[in-house]
Amino acid sequence: MHNDVIIYDISDDSWYKPEVEGDLPPKSMLHTATKVKKDGKAMMLIFGGVSKSKDGYVYVLHFKTMKCMEWAKIDNVNYKRCGHTANILGKAIFLFGGNYMMSSYFNDV
Repeated sequence: MHNDVIIYDISDDSWYKPEVEGDLPPKSMLHTATKVKKDGKAMMLIFGGVSKSKDGYVYVLHFKTMKCMEWAKIDNVNYKRCGHTANILGKAIFLFGGNYMMSSYFNDV
């Protein structure tokens, strides 16, 4: 499991790790990462996943620039899940499916 950010630059066919500050999310897998815009600013919303953390969580990655970013924890949530999908429709993000600890499977929205 990882919590680092790696970017692929399409224009010059290269990979790099940006400078990242703030409250890092726990190392995780099977989460979703959804790019959103708020007040004209792009950010990435990270939801759920499997980690050693017992909390459900939502983190946002603020793009100061493509070389410098900052994490912020938004909220603990009651909807703990992994392996789900996240899609934007209008001004909302819809989560669908997934499971909790490979024992409870969801088909809710």
